[in-house]
Amino acid sequence: MLWHLLGFAAVLSLVAIRQRAGQAGPFWMIFFSLPTSLLHEIAHFIVALFTNGRPSGLSLWPRAQVETTLTGGTRKVWVLGTVTFSPGPFSTLPTALAPLLYLPLAASVLFFWPLWFPGSGPHLVAMYLLAYLFLASAKPSRQDLKIAFSDITSLAVYAIFIGLFYFFWEDILRACYFLIYLFRTTSTSMLSKFFSSSVFTE
Repeated sequence: MLWHLLGFAAVLSLVAIRQRAGQAGPFWMIFFSLPTSLLHEIAHFIVALFTNGRPSGLSLWPRAQVETTLTGGTRKVWVLGTVTFSPGPFSTLPTALAPLLYLPLAASVLFFWPLWFPGSGPHLVAMYLLAYLFLASAKPSRQDLKIAFSDITSLAVYAIFIGLFYFFWEDILRACYFLIYLFRTTSTSMLSKFFSSSVFTE
């Protein structure tokens, strides 16, 4: 119980330090945000790669920009990382929301860590720290949300996918099981024919 409390206290300390780091200056804000920024941008890059977004650059070089607030004023904000990709019907929405994939990873760490590692004190603290790292990396930025919901075509495509899965999920699962079964039987048959027709000599 003590180590659980220490791990939780460590997470709260990191949250407080990260919030106050911006007040200490851009250097400390960038320093404490670097690990989560790296994971955040890697998620964008990988999902863009697999959805034909053709990512062409990943930058962790911080830059300042001026944005308009809800009250009509302006404020200076720091952009801690960027990924350049080609928007498309299959790439825009998942690429923009890619960091949300860290949420199930964080949940997996909390639920399965005791099964993977001994339940000793340092391992429990490491569990909380790793879960915090994933959770902090999963938060979409305002720019992420703006990109995700600005492409109507991409929204429509994935809305159709979700609707099809909702109404036909049983048929889709059966088709997936059949394809897996077909792949396994075909590959097994090919391997058995290969080894049966091969002649091995000393």
